[in-house]
Amino acid sequence: MVDVQGDPDQAGFVQVMQGQSSDPARARQLMDQDADRWAAFRPDMLGSLSVGHEGGRYTMVMYFSSEAEARDGERKVPPPELQAQMEEMGKLSVGEPEYFDLKQPTIISP
Repeated sequence: MVDVQGDPDQAGFVQVMQGQSSDPARARQLMDQDADRWAAFRPDMLGSLSVGHEGGRYTMVMYFSSEAEARDGERKVPPPELQAQMEEMGKLSVGEPEYFDLKQPTIISP
């Protein structure tokens, strides 16, 4: 699944997250809800790429304008509706996701 709000080629920071969901279909529904509201809430996120694997495992690549803006965005408190979605996503998580920060990404696109 590809979700683009800006130009990922301009990303100054990329974060890769790998984890597992107990209900991948519900997680996908939650991720597809309120895309415009999420984009307005996190303008630092230029886009993302999500890949589902067997057993509910997933990899998500998130492209940000900069690491500083991404970290600022992580500290923001979402509106109640978006907070409820985040909490439900957390309940679907099996274990803790693993994060890989790419602080100087080289992005080559066609």
